[in-house]
Amino acid sequence: MKFLSKRKRILLILSLAVCVCILAYWYAPIHFVGSNPEIESSIDRLASTNSPPKFSGDPSHFYLKEFLANPGDWNADAQQKVSDAYYELKSMGKIAFPYLIKHIGDKRYSHERSYSTFASHTVGDACKYLIADQIDRSGAGYKSRQTPTGTTMSDFSFEAYVSWKYGSYAAWWRNKKHLSLAEMRVEFCEWRISGEKQLGFVDEDQKNRMMESFDLMLEKAKSPTSEMPLPVPDWYTVDAIVMEIKMLRKNEAFK
Repeated sequence: MKFLSKRKRILLILSLAVCVCILAYWYAPIHFVGSNPEIESSIDRLASTNSPPKFSGDPSHFYLKEFLANPGDWNADAQQKVSDAYYELKSMGKIAFPYLIKHIGDKRYSHERSYSTFASHTVGDACKYLIADQIDRSGAGYKSRQTPTGTTMSDFSFEAYVSWKYGSYAAWWRNKKHLSLAEMRVEFCEWRISGEKQLGFVDEDQKNRMMESFDLMLEKAKSPTSEMPLPVPDWYTVDAIVMEIKMLRKNEAFK
């Protein structure tokens, strides 16, 4: 009996050790991936040869016209190369995801995005956006909304989903790499909808409007991924300043 009891204890310890090892593998923030020169070259081109632009004035980022009148060494053509690399990586789909995840910590300057004001982003940021752009079809959402407990500012972004459910992008990829992009989108969508429902609704009108938006969200998530054509279209750019320059040139051409 003592022998059997000791044997059971050993088996229990071994079982626990195996469980710990599996959990450590699935949820550790470290991601191991082989080499892919084509993808890694494109990721390297996400790094701009420009330095982050410096805007005059206070608050600084509202003075775009003044910056464009005197950009110094900042070069729009160099930024277009970043956008081209971004587009190429996006056209690859999920095959690029593990390599993008490997570069999430890359602090090199990449490009500008506009959220009422301009904000500089790193190569690591670009890698996160490249994944989120292909999975989150729910739209920008809202800054805040009314709930039964008051005004709530909730973050239902893809980054929040990864952080809350998996702890790291590497852990998310290990758990979900077997899924198609559509399946990844549906899982993210269902997580967001569940979170919205937990927040509750202030009345039937709000509930009906949001439930309708949830149905549209799921419908978009389930729709096939459209293939991105190469070479990169002339109009494409992820850099907000390059986009502004293209619009200005287009407007000048129509005068």
